[in-house]
Amino acid sequence: MANNADSFYQKTKVAVEEGRLDEALQSIRVQKSPVNSKTRELISTLANALAHRADRHLTLDNEEAAWIDLTSAESLRSNLPRIEKLRSTLTKLMVSRAQNYLKEGALRQCEEVLGKLRDRNGASSELSTLVTTCVMWIEGREFAETGEFQPAMASLERVRRRLTGSDMGVIREIEMLSKKKDEFESLKPEFNNAVSKRDAPRIIELANQLLLIAPREHTINRIRNAFLRGIEGNSNALWSIEKPETIDLPAPAILDDSAFFLWIDGFAGYLVLLDDKVSIGHAGAENSVNLPWVADIGRVHASLIRQKEGFAIEPHLTVAIDGNKITETSILGEDTSISLGDTCEINFKLPYRGSLTAFLFPVSHHRPPAPVDAIILLSQTLILWDNEASHIRVPGLDKKIVIYRTSQGLNIKSEGITVVAGKKITGPSLLPNNALVISGSVTFSLEPAPARLGM
Repeated sequence: MANNADSFYQKTKVAVEEGRLDEALQSIRVQKSPVNSKTRELISTLANALAHRADRHLTLDNEEAAWIDLTSAESLRSNLPRIEKLRSTLTKLMVSRAQNYLKEGALRQCEEVLGKLRDRNGASSELSTLVTTCVMWIEGREFAETGEFQPAMASLERVRRRLTGSDMGVIREIEMLSKKKDEFESLKPEFNNAVSKRDAPRIIELANQLLLIAPREHTINRIRNAFLRGIEGNSNALWSIEKPETIDLPAPAILDDSAFFLWIDGFAGYLVLLDDKVSIGHAGAENSVNLPWVADIGRVHASLIRQKEGFAIEPHLTVAIDGNKITETSILGEDTSISLGDTCEINFKLPYRGSLTAFLFPVSHHRPPAPVDAIILLSQTLILWDNEASHIRVPGLDKKIVIYRTSQGLNIKSEGITVVAGKKITGPSLLPNNALVISGSVTFSLEPAPARLGM
C-alpha cells in the first residue's frame, strides 16, 4: 500500500512539474490513499498552478477557461488567497458585462450572463439588483407585446430610476414605446369601427398593423383569424363570433403538444403543461427545463412530480415548503408555499378536490418568461365554469366546459352551445391547434407553446 502511495505521489508530482495539470488533478481525484502532509503540500502546489494558468487565460481573454481552472483549483480545497482573489476578479468581470448588456437593453444576453454567474456561485452585492432590474425590463417588454402600454411604461420607468447615470438604453426604449403607444391608440378606433361594420379587408389590414406593434394582443389576433377564415371561402365564419353556425372546415392539426397557452379573453392567460414530471430552473439560452423561471435560482432547481395520491417536490438545490427547508423528495399539500433559493416564492394549489390538475401562481416578482397569470399542471381534466366546482372560475360562463385528455389528444365537451374553430359542437370534440372556442359571452383560445419557452 505504501509503494502504491509513493508511486501516486511521484507520478502526480512529475505531472505538476511538467505542466500536465489536468492529468495531475484527475490522479488526485481518484486516489484513495490517506492524505498525509506531503500529499497536502502537493495538492496546494497543484491548486496554485491551476490558479496561475487561470491568470494566463485571463490575459488572453479566455474567461471560460479561467473559470474552469478556478473551479478545479477550488475543488482541491486548498483555501489559497490567490484563488479567492481570482474568483473575485472573474465575478467582477461577469457583473460588469451584465451591467453593460443591461445598459444597452440586451436583456437576453444579460440574463444569460447572470444565469452563468448564478451557476458558478458568484457572490456580489450588485447581483440581486441586476437580476431584479433585468426582470422588470423584460416584464415591461412583455406588457408592450400584449398591448398593455401603461404597465409597460411603468415598468420601464422603474428600470430608468434604477439605472441613474447609465440609463440611455432604457430612455431610448421608453421613447420608442411611447411612439408605439400613440400609433396603437390611433389605429385601435379605426379597427373597432371596421369590426362593427364587418369590413373584413379593412379589419385584416388594420389588425396586421396593430399586431406588428403588439404581437401578443390576443383579442385582435382572434378577430383577425376569424375574418381571415371568412375571406378564405367561408363567409359564415365571419358571424360565428356572435351566432354559432355549423360550418364544414378541413380537419385541422390536433392539439397534442405537451405545453400550450390558454388565453381567456378579458380574463386571464395560462401556460398549461401536461407532463407528470416538471423541472423548474432559471430561464436562459442554455437551459432546457420544462418550466423556465426568470429568477435567481439554479439551472435545474427542483422538479414537481405528479403521483397517484398527489404531488411531490424533488429538491436539487435549496427548496423550502411553507418555510421549512427540505433535502429530499417531499409531499405537497393542497395549498402550499414553495420557496426556491432565497427570493423566489411560488404558490402551489390543487383547486378542485379529487382532481390532480394543479396550479402554480407567482408570489414574488419572479415568473416565467411569458405573460401568463399562472401555470396549470394538467392531469386528466380542466373545468372552466362560473361555479365553485371548477378549476378556473370564469365570470359569465354559465355552462360548464371540460377540457380532458384522451389517447388521440385533448378533447372538449360543453353543456351549452359552443363553437370550436368555427364549428358548432354538440358533443365531445378534439381540440385543434390554435383553436378558438366561443361559449356564450366567453371566448378563449389555445396556442401551442414554443419548444423553448420565451427564447
